Amino acid sequence: MITVDMLVRAVESRLGMEKEEAESVVERVMAYFGFNNRIVDNIIERSDRKLFYMLQEAGLLNSSWETLTLHNGKNWRIYYWYFSEQKITECLAEQQEEDEDIYETVPDDVWGRHNAILAH
Repeated sequence: MITVDMLVRAVESRLGMEKEEAESVVERVMAYFGFNNRIVDNIIERSDRKLFYMLQEAGLLNSSWETLTLHNGKNWRIYYWYFSEQKITECLAEQQEEDEDIYETVPDDVWGRHNAILAH
């Protein structure tokens, strides 16, 4: 299950947005999804559709469709949006690795100097 926090971090990482901007985007998107992992395309406001395409291009959302046959024999196509849970999880794992690497690059003697400053 994708949480708001997970999606915010993924949007920050994939789209290079600041946290506040990413939170705004995620708030708008999550307002459609609620507790669902898939939504019908036709509920999306025209003004928000660009966000969905932007997130799809970043690999965070996917779309699909199905065709239903109506009683009169005509076909009706329904489009859906859903989270790309695998891509979001991968993005967060990459981000975590990058965060961990920052500390690994700091030489040991710097940590010692930092501790000495704190001791005074």
